[in-house]
Amino acid sequence: MSGRAATTAVARSGQAMTNDDSMTGEAAPVIALGVFMLFTSRTEPSLANPCMAAPPMPPPTPAQAPEAGRVIRMTLSGCARQVYYLYVPHRLKPPGRLFVTVHGISRNAREHAEGFAPLAERQGVVLVAPRFARRRFGQYQRLAPDARGHRPDRMLERILAEVRGLLDLPESPVYLFGYSGGGQFAHRYAMAHPGRVARAVIGAAGWYTFPDPRVRYPRGWRFGADEIPLIAEPDALRVPMAVIVGAEDVDRDPALNPSRRIDRQQGENRCERGRRWIAAMRQAARARGLATPYQFQVLPGVGHDFTQAMASGGMGPAVFAYLFGGPVAASLEPPCAAPGVSLSATGHLGRGIQ
Repeated sequence: MSGRAATTAVARSGQAMTNDDSMTGEAAPVIALGVFMLFTSRTEPSLANPCMAAPPMPPPTPAQAPEAGRVIRMTLSGCARQVYYLYVPHRLKPPGRLFVTVHGISRNAREHAEGFAPLAERQGVVLVAPRFARRRFGQYQRLAPDARGHRPDRMLERILAEVRGLLDLPESPVYLFGYSGGGQFAHRYAMAHPGRVARAVIGAAGWYTFPDPRVRYPRGWRFGADEIPLIAEPDALRVPMAVIVGAEDVDRDPALNPSRRIDRQQGENRCERGRRWIAAMRQAARARGLATPYQFQVLPGVGHDFTQAMASGGMGPAVFAYLFGGPVAASLEPPCAAPGVSLSATGHLGRGIQ
């Protein structure tokens, strides 16, 4: 790609990269370089070992295996800067499934791990919560690489390989969740690596990659002739996915991407954007003869707040119900609230609402 074409690719991508569940000023230089590297070559950098080469890990002995029943802070072997949190249930149910939960721009990976640990214990699944450092992976939401060309999705693969080695787990698709910026990562990861994801739940993402080949990535599926296509078509439409968002997550807060193009394509708030994305995914799957199950679920009385959604909004059980099976709320698609309006616990407008 010529320098002019590369600059154009960066500019087009950057138009949809302000705010978002999103970016900070200190991350901006890394963003520009990461986007440039993502779109200017068909030759990917070293992807298998993004930190340094490490030999395959042998099956663990009982003394080496991580302690069960508590959240453990882990450092990736051969990559001292890469942290993740691990929870191993006391009784791991066969076949040894992995649940991955991805933070938003607050980088609250430990809170994710601690919030989902009781559910992982009851379900008998291993929990992994990667932490994508702001300085290194400032735009992990878009699978954008760091300054050395290492992509966050490949880093997650390295983490999962280590966990499987530590626990002697089989190579099998993961059950994926992400909240806010992590929801952006989760749905793009599932589209890029559909064979590695069994099911995914996207929690209150700020905006989405729509299955539209006319629109450039990251808003759509179009890539230039000299660009590396990230989306695995049509298999990207085979992964069952759900969106969960608070009924009151309708305010245009500073973290929301305010792009006019995103507003026109997706809606003006997270609740509406999630609803439209699920509808677009359903339509695209059906057009290809696929019966992939998609689901849109609203949490009444919840805004854009991971802690609130977990503590009182029922998000944790709803996520695990979709991923692993179980009772699901009868009314999955109550209305989003209007900005400044509250919904009652039943999902209907409460009294006193203007």
